[in-house]
Amino acid sequence: SIFGKVIKAIITAITGAIATIIGTKVSDAVTGKKTKSNTSVTGKIAKNATSAATRTVTRELTRDILGNLIK
Repeated sequence: SIFGKVIKAIITAITGAIATIIGTKVSDAVTGKKTKSNTSVTGKIAKNATSAATRTVTRELTRDILGNLIK
């Protein structure tokens, strides 16, 4: 179902964003670099999750509409 695919996309986006954030923090700690960011961690995760959900819904609706037109 579309709902299941959206949930999966959101979870994937959240875990990917968290992994990126942690990777950046570790890298910065090892190299001594200080990364300046205007977006909070929560904001980045929310943005990624929202984008993933929107892409998934759009893709699935488009496939459904085009699939019904072709039949």
